[in-house]
Amino acid sequence: MQRVTEANLSVAQYLERIGYSGPLEASEAVLAELQERHLHTVPYENLDILRRVPLSLDIPHLYDKIVTRRRGGYCFELNALFGWLLRELGFEVTDLFARFWRDEPDPPPKRRHHVLKVRTGGRDYLCDVGVGGIVPRRPILMEERLEQRQGSECYMLERDPYYGWMLCEYKAESWQRIYSFTEEP
Repeated sequence: MQRVTEANLSVAQYLERIGYSGPLEASEAVLAELQERHLHTVPYENLDILRRVPLSLDIPHLYDKIVTRRRGGYCFELNALFGWLLRELGFEVTDLFARFWRDEPDPPPKRRHHVLKVRTGGRDYLCDVGVGGIVPRRPILMEERLEQRQGSECYMLERDPYYGWMLCEYKAESWQRIYSFTEEP
């Protein structure tokens, strides 16, 4: 088996892995389709963490695990590799870190979740393919208090003076926090 290196990473194979064969321009529509395809084909899994297998966040290692060996990963793995794909396609991507609020104590623990801010069409979007559970399937426009429906789910970003952007979901007749993040890379 050939060792995966920076030189032999293939955007085409990644796109095949997620079942995407559409246009490749860095547009809002392509971004949305890529995120949804990724979420539906690459599972969240933390088996290596549970087995205490040493992890690497180097792109060739992530590519080998997720594309070549067709495995999943946890947020730092999935969003790092998805960010690589988006950059290769010409998107402007910033890696950010978030803290979960859903099912966590108040105040929540430290920032331990990796998310992406993606700029396209002159606007910024929150992208996240690294959560095992109900989260936005498509990018969220980073506009405060804009309700964004995705199927039967509805999301909104609020601003908190201390925690920054707060991703919220409408559930049980009220807005509930999922996670928060600031914009420091």
